[in-house]
Amino acid sequence: MRWLTTPDHTVGEFIITTQDIGQPIITNGNIYLPLAQLTTSQKALLNPISGPLISSVMWGALVAQGLADLAFAAPLPQTEIESYASIFDYQDGMAVQHEIIEYLNERSESEVAWLEALKSSTVPTTLIWGELDAIAPVTVPDYVWKIYLQDKETPAAYWRIPCADHHLQVDVPDLMANILRTTIIEEEIPAEIDGALCHAIRIP
Repeated sequence: MRWLTTPDHTVGEFIITTQDIGQPIITNGNIYLPLAQLTTSQKALLNPISGPLISSVMWGALVAQGLADLAFAAPLPQTEIESYASIFDYQDGMAVQHEIIEYLNERSESEVAWLEALKSSTVPTTLIWGELDAIAPVTVPDYVWKIYLQDKETPAAYWRIPCADHHLQVDVPDLMANILRTTIIEEEIPAEIDGALCHAIRIP
């Protein structure tokens, strides 16, 4: 497990690879799009008619504030929001948001095949999910766990964190570290893992 900090971000982010810990760790994301709760803005950007128009009138500060309000459990410092805005605005990045969001359509084409491959893989798999996420709600990991991972031949684990949102590595970094440390070191996985703000619950 390693930490990454960048010049315009004050909060570290997890970089997790199979080389580091020997298995994939999947955190909040719409890994099964039929159960996603996309925002009105996301749906509008995906529309081939309204998408380019909306991209042309969006600006980084607006999107950064929306992200801060929607995807984090606690308020972000203003400097952090401004950092996100600078990333969105870099090289007129807001003008192509309708193209960037096409990753959702591209993902949907192969998501079932990807999940089937994950189910049949020989490496352990861990799901960690923040329950406060409104865009990728817990119905997503609940479905993936039940259909693809719960009865997987190689070990799999599913953790839910009641006090975390979409960016749970920012909301509860200590708890994320505790889960990863347990995943790597412990032979017996407990039913709960404590953190500073709340505890993670392992779903059987």
